[in-house]
Amino acid sequence: MNSLLAGLTIKVSAILLLALIASLCLRRSSASARHWVLAVGVVSALAMPALGVLAVDGLGLRLGFPFAGPADGAWFGASAVSGSSGSRLDGLWSALAALASADVVGWLAVTIWLAGAVACTGVLLAGLARLRWLRRSSNRLRDGRWHRLCTDLARSCGLKRGVHLLLGQQSGLVATWGWWRPVVLLPASACGWPAERMRIVLLHELAHVRRGDWMLLMAAEALRCIWWFNPLAWAVRGHLRRESEHAADDLVLAQGVAPTTCATHLVELAREVRENRRTWLPAPAMARSSYLNQRLSVMLNSDTSRRPMTRVARFGSLSVLVAAAIFLASLQVEPVSAAGSAELGTTLGESDRGGDLSMDSMRDGDGFSVPTRIHGVPPVYPPEAQAAGIEGIVVLKATIGRTGEVIDVEVQRSVPLLDEAAIAAVSEWRYAPLLVDGDPIRVQMTVSVDFTLTGR
Repeated sequence: MNSLLAGLTIKVSAILLLALIASLCLRRSSASARHWVLAVGVVSALAMPALGVLAVDGLGLRLGFPFAGPADGAWFGASAVSGSSGSRLDGLWSALAALASADVVGWLAVTIWLAGAVACTGVLLAGLARLRWLRRSSNRLRDGRWHRLCTDLARSCGLKRGVHLLLGQQSGLVATWGWWRPVVLLPASACGWPAERMRIVLLHELAHVRRGDWMLLMAAEALRCIWWFNPLAWAVRGHLRRESEHAADDLVLAQGVAPTTCATHLVELAREVRENRRTWLPAPAMARSSYLNQRLSVMLNSDTSRRPMTRVARFGSLSVLVAAAIFLASLQVEPVSAAGSAELGTTLGESDRGGDLSMDSMRDGDGFSVPTRIHGVPPVYPPEAQAAGIEGIVVLKATIGRTGEVIDVEVQRSVPLLDEAAIAAVSEWRYAPLLVDGDPIRVQMTVSVDFTLTGR
């Protein structure tokens, strides 16, 4: 479980880092372009486990994690870990590796991850419950100037879904959430707003509805809950929320609103929010003060690109990021704990027919087929052997059954503290059945398992 989590963490981190780098490269482009790239990265990261099912077999990425134990049912690559016994630092490293290889540490890591995921999910659910409470405790505006203006603006923006306008009880709180039945929450003071501010606020919130920003924000929140320990998940979530506000501001300005006018009303609305208790909601909020100065700077900068992303650009970036996500999902990330490699040595065979077979006599022309290993795991270097600086070659005699499984392993040449690791690895190997004139037989093989410490 812990190795599976480590492998997924690497893949998710890679796709999130790629999305962040892509958004950085688009810093001179519009906010909608950066928001789109980040959104695709978030969705791809969430779908990473499912994408692994569609991945192409045969790709492998060998990465070493000195604090990871064997993965459940996974392939492992051989990775070198410094094991020099003459160095105090190496001795400390080996001791930590030995500690981390224990099952209790693995279960502790999984328990901590689950506890953090449950805590983050609980905070998110509490926020969603608050949104539900706000919806029920607010008054819905079914007529009047707010309703008429919202209907006209939604029609002009090409928004086909109906939007519910709610008049809340808290001053300064403007927020939008919902997908099937989107909601725009207005503060209690909205009834006294001038017509110009009404139009700017509604244009901004309808832009969020049109772009589906709330659903993308929920995807980013879900990603953060799962990978709460990953700073990239927090960074992508923050950038996505910020770019959604910039993109909504751009759509407001595209409707002919002067930047100075929009900035003035945004500052006044933010001042009203600061005078009241600050409330966190899992929804886009127009007057969020965390990046207000940056929004104002971008809004008043005439050189800022505000052009929406074209369909060709959307499709191109989507193709690249999805292809990258599928490629990453197909990689076999292989956390291991120590250095160790197994090499097939000479093979001697004793068939059920009573004859002796050698590797030299196994030729297709003689009616034999050479055994082919179809599944194998390399040995895990015992931490106590690392700490003691023990290395060497363990020679084993392995018997391959008629179905290709290793049914018996005997030690021919022993190396203290390394024999059990070599036996455990070879016992998991599987071969294509050895055929003699088309019939499967049993055969004995001599296998050399070489344990080598690097840095010596």
